[in-house]
Amino acid sequence: YVTNARRVGGGLKYDYYLSEKSYALVTTRVLGDTVANLDLRFTAGAGVGYTLIDDGSQLFMFEVGLSYLDESYRVFSPSEPSSISYIAARTAYRYEAPLSDVTKLVHRAEIFPSLEDKADIYCQVTTEIQTSLSKSMVANLTHVLDYDNTPAPDSKRADQRIILSVGWSF
Repeated sequence: YVTNARRVGGGLKYDYYLSEKSYALVTTRVLGDTVANLDLRFTAGAGVGYTLIDDGSQLFMFEVGLSYLDESYRVFSPSEPSSISYIAARTAYRYEAPLSDVTKLVHRAEIFPSLEDKADIYCQVTTEIQTSLSKSMVANLTHVLDYDNTPAPDSKRADQRIILSVGWSF
């Protein structure tokens, strides 16, 4: 059989509001991805963010900062490095807009261009439709694009997935 997805990861982000619209942040994330030949992708960084729109209906936030990115590969060849690490400029945004009384669109992106090698860029772009099925039950349909301009050996630059999930809110 063919494995088409095996990913595990997690992350933390802390926002400290400096004013009603601006904030400082620290963030970290870890990811293992068998299909992308990643044993571990680790990012950690700090930056600032600004809320451009938050009118109770729409939300648009923008963030910039610096991050450390380290990728360790599961499969590598003697002629290729087994890992890479670099300092990156981190840029991210999040946009939310209602589609109806119970459904909203959430679009977000996070981009890590290397400050050491202009060819090394990693980004993740997510588009999600969230809907309430009841007072406490929610459903999400999500499209995720992961793009790594310098992927692990024998791996593709782009990986896309569609996720359908049902959950409960508390």
